Amino acid sequence: MATRTLKSRFLIRLIPLASLKIAVICLALLLILTGWGTVYQATYGLYAAQNRFFYSWYFWILGFIPFPGAQLVLCVFFVNLAASMALRVSYQLRNIGNVLSHAGLLVLLGGSFVVHQYGVESYLPLQKNEIANVSLDRRHWELAAWVDVQDGIEKRISSTAISPDKRGKDLDFSEMGFSVVVEKYYRNSHAERGDPDPSRFSNAEGITTLTPLKTLQDPEDDFPGVILRLKIPGQDMREMVLFGGQDNPNTFWVQGKTVSIILRKERHPLPFSIRLLEMKKEDYPGTGVARNYQSNVEVTGDGMTRNVLIYMNHPLHYKDFVFYQASYSQDAEGNRSSVFAVVENKGRLLPYISSAMIFAGMLIHFLIMLFGHMNRANRKAD
Repeated sequence: MATRTLKSRFLIRLIPLASLKIAVICLALLLILTGWGTVYQATYGLYAAQNRFFYSWYFWILGFIPFPGAQLVLCVFFVNLAASMALRVSYQLRNIGNVLSHAGLLVLLGGSFVVHQYGVESYLPLQKNEIANVSLDRRHWELAAWVDVQDGIEKRISSTAISPDKRGKDLDFSEMGFSVVVEKYYRNSHAERGDPDPSRFSNAEGITTLTPLKTLQDPEDDFPGVILRLKIPGQDMREMVLFGGQDNPNTFWVQGKTVSIILRKERHPLPFSIRLLEMKKEDYPGTGVARNYQSNVEVTGDGMTRNVLIYMNHPLHYKDFVFYQASYSQDAEGNRSSVFAVVENKGRLLPYISSAMIFAGMLIHFLIMLFGHMNRANRKAD
């Protein structure tokens, strides 16, 4: 009896959350955000529109009026739908289609959260016959260090993510015998060369000064810069400058060994290796504008090797990864290379599952209604 009373009290508290008005308001807000974000994207770019309207809990209008973002609206809609299923949906056999459709909507909303939180977008540039088993993050950077051995092979490579919130913190590379303190971090910067400062470790490309710049519409186009203070046992702490646009790593000595360190795009390991065999490009007649381009790649993983053709609307699917033909480049000698957009989506099956549940629920509900109508019509005829 006490358990039933507690359950009743709990359900009574859910009544305001199950209001149909909340569902209507959420759908109206999503419609506004979609239209507003589409218009905003034309001026400020896709990344800015995503962060402002779709990936945020709220944002400010005119600097002081709060407006809910899609994250908040979808969470409220999820709670409203779950409360409605607990209170409004009748769990009887004749309502199984209705229940299944509502459950499919919950899976769809939950799946969007999983995709946003755990999905990873990166890219992979490949030249002909080049092999890779890591992709590069579009917007996040890392410090990578390794010890060079005598034959020049990188050994004991170690990396750690770096961002503005790491300022003033120690980054540990103790397995290589040193650590670093992040003194300054610029999201976007301009590098200038000058006379070397003897109090600093020399930069591999002669960079001595970093000037902070305004971040661009898409952070993918930014080049960060960082000023570090190296802590090496038995040595005085000295500064080092690293720039995201430099190709060569800085080097220094630790315990008689040469250590290389560089600021680079964050790496994401792939569960297989991919090699570019050939890249083909077709132009519109009489122009240099690409009409179509495609890549023939060799994929090696799970003890198997296969050739795959990647082109527009025909990506490569491998477990939780999808490779899209994003672009290409061509050097002065006419050699072409491909750039693939890589998406890792651990919730990739959830949209298919939710769509199947919604379709099945609607079909079952329609058939139950149809058979019920036919039975009533037959009884009237009799």
